[in-house]
Amino acid sequence: MLMKKLLLFLIMLHLSLLCEIAKSNIEEIKTITFYISKEGSDKNNGSIDHPFASLERAERAIEVLIKKSGGKLRDNVEVLFRKGLYCIFQGTTFTGIEPANGVSITIGAYKNELVILSGGKRIDGKNFRIIKDKSLLERLPPEARGKVWVIDLKKEGVFDYGI
Repeated sequence: MLMKKLLLFLIMLHLSLLCEIAKSNIEEIKTITFYISKEGSDKNNGSIDHPFASLERAERAIEVLIKKSGGKLRDNVEVLFRKGLYCIFQGTTFTGIEPANGVSITIGAYKNELVILSGGKRIDGKNFRIIKDKSLLERLPPEARGKVWVIDLKKEGVFDYGI
């Protein structure tokens, strides 16, 4: 009877040790969060207190993480925008990212703050002017004259008209 108890104790001890070894071999996936803010700077580290200013900077930070981990993304990454309007003038593509199993990149708003990502450019409405050029006014229907507003897009920094 003593032998059976001793054998049972050794089996339980062995199983317990195996469980601990298995737990230590499993890599815990953590989440790294980068923040983007209208008040941020791309010279910052991307923390909540020192956010980036652009999505492109967050993309570069993710590329650094990948290089540091041997070419594979090993941790989840969150990119969180703080409230505001963000004009995105060029597309951002996360290419060459080979995530480990169960790892992802998530882009969203911080704690349900209102974030607007716009593919357009903000234009100052104060710079619109009513058409006064007589040659242009003559081409408009009489009921439209004095009601059509124009703006110099080049002065507003718009050079790509999508044509």
